[in-house]
Amino acid sequence: MARRNESISAILVHESPWWASVIVAGIVYSLMRWVAPLCFTENMIVGPIFKGLPGMAWMGGYFFLGLAGLAALRQGLEALGRRKQAPRHAPKPSPAPTMVAAPICPACHGPMVERTAKRGPNAGNRFWGCQAYPRCHGTLPGR
Repeated sequence: MARRNESISAILVHESPWWASVIVAGIVYSLMRWVAPLCFTENMIVGPIFKGLPGMAWMGGYFFLGLAGLAALRQGLEALGRRKQAPRHAPKPSPAPTMVAAPICPACHGPMVERTAKRGPNAGNRFWGCQAYPRCHGTLPGR
């Protein structure tokens, strides 16, 4: 498996929070504006380059601020994608169930629950079955 080579800009946009780019922008601007010209002006090779850095420091700062904007936009779009849409219409209220007193099981004298036959000649018909099923097989006809 090949390893991906990622640049600092890709890491700041895709894997870091947006404010990390703002911090990096401040650091880059400070380094380019004040630190680098003081440290390297006596060097014959890079001295002339670093003398011009204070005038170009805004470019480095704006580059990373732009990355911060991209990261904030990406994170905002991801948050919108995760948000569930609210239903456009209110769901219809279900009718209130009619409360019928559960009969007592004739076999074990326990409470019974209303059931629907799944198969056989009475498939689809309602009946009362013992709550203790399968220990008790007591049944009564439905309403």
